[in-house]
Amino acid sequence: MLGVILVLFLLLGGAGAYGVRVWSEGQKYIITDDAQVKGKPIPVSAPASGKLVDWKAKVGETVDKDVILGEVELPPGPTGAGVTVPVVMPERATIVSDSAVPGTMVGAGMPLAEAFDFDDLWIEAMVKESDLAAVKIGSRAEVTVDAFPGRTFVGRVAEIGLYTADVFSLLPDTNRTSGNYTKVEKRIPVKIRLDGKPDVRLIPGLNAAVRIAR
Repeated sequence: MLGVILVLFLLLGGAGAYGVRVWSEGQKYIITDDAQVKGKPIPVSAPASGKLVDWKAKVGETVDKDVILGEVELPPGPTGAGVTVPVVMPERATIVSDSAVPGTMVGAGMPLAEAFDFDDLWIEAMVKESDLAAVKIGSRAEVTVDAFPGRTFVGRVAEIGLYTADVFSLLPDTNRTSGNYTKVEKRIPVKIRLDGKPDVRLIPGLNAAVRIAR
């Protein structure tokens, strides 16, 4: 019996210590595990309608701005057959997906490939509205990424969103129209720039967790 009481005492003591640590962390940091590695998608699109020919793009290849990736052969018309329009890389970036099929017809503006500039990635952390007032531009942030356990990356708050995460949702807000409204805490996107270039390969979409100093 004494052993059971001792075990219960140790468990309660441990839970209490954990609760104090969590409370202390919450006083020092804004903490969220709703975060991701982000980057600006750079689409490569067909400049005109016609047949895609001489396609050279390769996934994983970093391509400089204005490099010609292929050509679109225009249909016969007043200018005659064989006239082509180049498909150029809009910005220096790394190609991450390639949906182009050489020899097929494409329409003007049709996406052919997607790219990201891996030198211009950031962390987007979704912060609860109740914590928003404590977030300041330049505040220190510690970031962990699920793909690299045990590693902590340091950065700074670079931008605080001017909208909540649900503003641009394509789904209707049935919570307000159902007649049974339940208040839901909103979240605001906060952009964090890492200090220096990480020595690991971060890619857009990776899950992360963030602690922002109050």
